[in-house]
Amino acid sequence: MLNTALLLGGIAPVLSGLAAMFLGDAYVHLIGPHVPELFSKEAYEMLLLWVNLQGGDALVAGLSRIVVALLGTLILKQLFAAIGIFHSVYELWLLPTRALPWCDAAGACRNLAVVEIQLFVVLHVVLVLSFGYGLVRTYQPNFPAWKRSS
Repeated sequence: MLNTALLLGGIAPVLSGLAAMFLGDAYVHLIGPHVPELFSKEAYEMLLLWVNLQGGDALVAGLSRIVVALLGTLILKQLFAAIGIFHSVYELWLLPTRALPWCDAAGACRNLAVVEIQLFVVLHVVLVLSFGYGLVRTYQPNFPAWKRSS
């Protein structure tokens, strides 16, 4: 279960990280065609730099999850799962309380961007549940109790 959760939690940031890292301007325009107009020229250039850097971080984080899923020891998988739970809980707070209200207030987000945010919320719920279940399974091999033999 941990392997599946780590792979699932690794593929999404690899894909979005690659897009943000190499196609930052397109990535921002995908959020909304008028997003660049919300910033001065200098601020937009800084935003693009930040998007590129965050894309690189997401790529590395995603690749590390994939490598750990395929080659890591159990303790390393458990560590990554625990960190994954923490990260996903943070995202579950951040996306609906910051990203969606910003899209609404700025009026600059495409419906596609809002749907993407909602899908990432669903992904993080799945990750919290699968990481948590995977961790419990590694500490209690006979979990759930109804599968124990008498």
